[in-house]
Amino acid sequence: MPGQIEVLLAFTAVMAGISPAKGNNPATEDWTNEDAISWLSRRLPPVNEWFGVVMDRVSQHFTFYMRILTLAFAIAFVMWFHIDAVSLYKGLSTDVKLRNGLLTNIQAIQNAGEQLRMALFRRVFILSTLSQVRPCRSFSC
Repeated sequence: MPGQIEVLLAFTAVMAGISPAKGNNPATEDWTNEDAISWLSRRLPPVNEWFGVVMDRVSQHFTFYMRILTLAFAIAFVMWFHIDAVSLYKGLSTDVKLRNGLLTNIQAIQNAGEQLRMALFRRVFILSTLSQVRPCRSFSC
C-alpha cells in the first residue's frame, strides 16, 4: 500500500503528465519516501514560479476590470443625478451664503447619518438574536 507521499506524487505526475525517472508510476513499491520527496522537490519550484506568474496576471486583470467598473459607475452616477462639478465648485467658491448654509447643515446631516447607522445596527442585532432563538415544536416546552 503506498503512503501519502507516494499518492500525492502519483497524483501530481498524472496531472502534470510527467513520468519520473524510475518508471511510469511513482507510487510503486520500488519508490522509497526519499525518492518521492526528491522527485517532488525537483518539480515544485517550477510550479511555484508558474503560480506566481499566474497570480500576477490574475491580479492585474482584476485591477484593470475593477477600474473600468468604478469609472462606469462614477459616470452613471454623475449622469443619473445630473451633477455638474464645475458649476458646483464655482458656486461654493463664490457664493458665501451657499457655503455658510452648507456648513451649518453639516451637523444635522451627520446626526441623521448617525441615527440611520444606529437604526440599522439595532435591526441587525434584533434579527441576529431572533435567528438564534429556536421555536418550540412540542407542547412540553
